[in-house]
Amino acid sequence: MITSRTLFLLLPLLAACPPTETDDTEDTQDTQDTDTPVDADGDGYLDDVDCDDSDASIHPDADDVPADGIDQDCDGVSAEYWGSLSGTVSDESGAPIEGAHVSICKTICRVLTTDSAGAYESDVEAWTHSVHVEGLEAGDGVHVQPLAPITVGIDEDKVVNIVVPTAATVEIPATRGEVELDGGLYVTVGAGDLSILLNPDPVTHMGAIHIAEASQMPVELDGTVISFWYLAPYNARDSSGTGTPIRFSNDYGLAAGKQLEVWVASYNAFDWITGGTVTVSSDEQWLEGSGANITEWTTVVLLDPTPS
Repeated sequence: MITSRTLFLLLPLLAACPPTETDDTEDTQDTQDTDTPVDADGDGYLDDVDCDDSDASIHPDADDVPADGIDQDCDGVSAEYWGSLSGTVSDESGAPIEGAHVSICKTICRVLTTDSAGAYESDVEAWTHSVHVEGLEAGDGVHVQPLAPITVGIDEDKVVNIVVPTAATVEIPATRGEVELDGGLYVTVGAGDLSILLNPDPVTHMGAIHIAEASQMPVELDGTVISFWYLAPYNARDSSGTGTPIRFSNDYGLAAGKQLEVWVASYNAFDWITGGTVTVSSDEQWLEGSGANITEWTTVVLLDPTPS
């Protein structure tokens, strides 16, 4: 029980005690250190404006690469620049092919079906796409798919007309050896050498279709196209992983020592990939090179890199 005498004794003691203060100096310092902007990736932009301070290629003044899903310029969205791709699919006589499937692939594939006029059209990202026609028979159970990497610019309306030729095929020999295909193209191959991804059936036939200049898909490479083929079966691969050896007859009247480049359209790379170089032999009969090969059976081009 607190009496008046007890209270009288406590009051002087309470008066002598200084008021209690909370020392938040350390917490304040920690907060200030945490909130101070830094430039961790050294790109000249502090993390209060840099949306990814771990990557020096990302900051408010960066160029945003279209259609890659990354916001390089920190505006909150990834750039999606667009153009369009259209054209027709026809046979060698010029007759339209209705119901052909035109596949336009980059990160995703748009598969368009041609109408009664053989026409197709789509808006696409401004980028390089693998463009090909799917599932057309070339005889003996193999398929030809005209393929080329096609670049569409920003706001460009690109037109690509695709001619699908009739294909001839030959049986792959039981013993590995050189086989002549269409248009002076020779490959060295034998039974079991070719396989198709996700297809367990053995590859027994092959073919090459030489394409006249007027019917070729665009070749967006520096140089002059000397010759152009579609190969079958589409996208077959040499089982060894080193590629199918290839050479060409010199049907072009090129002088001995002349060198040409071999290029192959790659569906997965969305680009042309090198197949090596070939040189006109001393007797001017062949275009050959020890490293010339095709790693993907798609579209093959002989290219003269010399400016025309």
